[in-house]
Amino acid sequence: MPNYDFSSLSSHDFEQLVRDLLQWELKVTLESFKQGRDKGIDLRYSTVQPLRPAVRRDIIIQCKHYAATPYSTFVSQLRAKEAPKVRSLQPSRYILVTSVALTPQNKTEIIGIFAPFILGPGDVFGKDDINNLLGKFPAVETAYFKLWLTSTVVLERILHSALFNESMAVRSRIAERMRLYVQNQSFHEAKRLLDKHHYCVIVGVPGIGKTTLAEILAVDYLARDYEVIVVSNDIRDAFGVHNPAKKQLFYYDDFLGQSGLTDKLHKNEDQALVRFVEVARSSGLTRLVLTTRDYIFNQAKLTYEKISRSPIDQSRCVVNLAAYTEPDRAKILFNHVYFSKLPGEYKRALVGDRGYRQILKHPNFSPRIVEWMTDISVHEATAPDGYVDEFVRNLSHPLRLWEHAYNGQLSNASRHLLLALATLPEVVVIEDLRQAFEWLFAFQSSRFGFSKGPDDFRIAVKESEANFLSVTSASAPSKEAWAVAAFHNPSIRDFLYDYLDENADYVRSACAAAIYFEQVERLWTGFARMAPTSSAPPTRAWLCANPDVLWNALQRTFLASGCALTWGHRRSSVYRSSVSYEKRLLFALSVLDVASTVESSKIIAGMLAHLYSELVRGRCDNAQLAALLSKVDLEGYDFGVAKREFLLAAKSAIRISVADLEGDDDLCFLDVDRFAAAAFFIREHEDLVSAEERRQLVDEFAKAVELYDDYDDFDRVRQIAVKIEAIAGDLEVDLSFEVSAMRERASAMEERAHENADDEYDRWRDDNIGAQDNERDIDDIFDSLSSSDHEGA
Repeated sequence: MPNYDFSSLSSHDFEQLVRDLLQWELKVTLESFKQGRDKGIDLRYSTVQPLRPAVRRDIIIQCKHYAATPYSTFVSQLRAKEAPKVRSLQPSRYILVTSVALTPQNKTEIIGIFAPFILGPGDVFGKDDINNLLGKFPAVETAYFKLWLTSTVVLERILHSALFNESMAVRSRIAERMRLYVQNQSFHEAKRLLDKHHYCVIVGVPGIGKTTLAEILAVDYLARDYEVIVVSNDIRDAFGVHNPAKKQLFYYDDFLGQSGLTDKLHKNEDQALVRFVEVARSSGLTRLVLTTRDYIFNQAKLTYEKISRSPIDQSRCVVNLAAYTEPDRAKILFNHVYFSKLPGEYKRALVGDRGYRQILKHPNFSPRIVEWMTDISVHEATAPDGYVDEFVRNLSHPLRLWEHAYNGQLSNASRHLLLALATLPEVVVIEDLRQAFEWLFAFQSSRFGFSKGPDDFRIAVKESEANFLSVTSASAPSKEAWAVAAFHNPSIRDFLYDYLDENADYVRSACAAAIYFEQVERLWTGFARMAPTSSAPPTRAWLCANPDVLWNALQRTFLASGCALTWGHRRSSVYRSSVSYEKRLLFALSVLDVASTVESSKIIAGMLAHLYSELVRGRCDNAQLAALLSKVDLEGYDFGVAKREFLLAAKSAIRISVADLEGDDDLCFLDVDRFAAAAFFIREHEDLVSAEERRQLVDEFAKAVELYDDYDDFDRVRQIAVKIEAIAGDLEVDLSFEVSAMRERASAMEERAHENADDEYDRWRDDNIGAQDNERDIDDIFDSLSSSDHEGA
């Protein structure tokens, strides 16, 4: 027998559940009435005796949803408020249904309160009786999505799932999210796509509900005995645990980053992503759920040919405002208000003059703003009579939410903490955040003369954690626990990006106090929150006008350790990653093209000197080194090393000579980046490569191509073929037969992958949605909020 406590249901949901169960149990059709002050009637069945038309037989049913209320309080309410109503109605039969657990003695007492209208114990349904009916009529249980997904069995699975241990930490938070969730068109569309294609890309603007939808889908599959695995940082982590013989759902939230492609995709991850999509498509038991912002997804298709040519776009579920019908919006708003801790006068303010209609019809309706505006903290700054107007203003100007809290509720230290975090990668080790904050706060303190103390950081973190900052733990390679920090949700980062764009003085401070290269890079490239335009970002415009600040920051951070993080599988460990020196130098050269100072050349010379020392040690980023050598004028900078000496060090680091590979297990491995860098070097600096070294490299390359057998992804094979063709051209070796064979193999793979595919896109039909929403009109749903005896779960 099911064992629900029904706390995930609102009073409206509970009444609908009771109606459906009793219609099956009594084998009658029950009348439903509008919510609010019901005068003792929630459901009714009336019939006229055929032989005695003057005699009516009425069954009145009252639903009392008091799941968290002690029995003593509940029975007092019945005696004081409900019994007088029933005596005035004089029904033939009165049935009471409650979410309160009842003993036989409790039922006897209730029968006495309502005598003679309750005919016996069978007309008093407590929590256990409702669960019994759910076991008796499983079709009803299945129809109530929120109910069975918050069952004890499912919650236990959630509790022990790696996904939800990391992303939501505790079971109570899962239950909270589940009871607020409202099924809509997007849920059914995403499930259809998963059933059809085995993967789904959920796209939409920030705050529209992408992550919530993905998490609900994950819970749904978890309830169906799937293992749910989170991909935290790189889709290649999924290959290590993929088991084609096991039911598995992989979930990768914001797989392209929260602000732009540079935040997320790692080297060759686009290839791996397309490859794993193909794995999911061809598997009977594997499912893949991805989420991203729509404009970033469009950028990815323009930037990465592998993604643009892959089938990934054909299973896209778009979450937009159109996905939320007005009844959907009504349920979302009602659930948040019903389960909130807002005082009653705020709830009733929504109902007065039907103020909720302005919210439901607003073009910027957003679940995230609804969540914020129904938080208990709202009433501290807004009076009940201004609540609806403030709600609508925040829908019209969503960034006002964070602006009010940022400027009015946070200390000076907390504001600087969040500004520091906005200049860093999405997730950082808390100690790295501390360093960035302390440099920024000290810089501002010296400029403006405000005081600072030794506990500023600790206090700022504690103050910000409530609404702005999320701090969790992760294991470092040494197995010690690292605390990592991120924004509580992406809209906070969006607000701070706008704040920096509009406040040039903070850009100056952020750049002047930057201690990580990633901070300078982010300030220069801007904070992409919309489709890219031809104009430079506002932050770059200020930096171009103040190049001394920018170049001082570049010089200071060139040798700094990286602060970006790379996560291991299932977040089992986390590693600091760093932008290579070659890439940092390329960045500095791109800045030099548009913003230079008298010190720029000297700073770049210092960077080249350090890079030379790295090359001598055999350390290099092959792909970036080739690009750097094609751009930099080595003779134009005085860095204490002759051009020939620098190039010989580069040659050795690239490992053009077979002698450099002795004892290396990678000999003849098809490292296309290394071979591409070597081919470039030979083409551009032929005088530094002997004929024997060239011949050995050609032989090694040809053998690596011959042994290449990574044929899991037809698109990846095509991309490798293009690179092999280019390298072969530089090395003047004929590998046309091998390249043609690879392309033929890729075409055959693609044909097999698509031969059974049904690419027709079935649009969601109107008769498949909104069936439950037609049960009540929206006004009836909200009328219960105006009742002085409004019940809460």
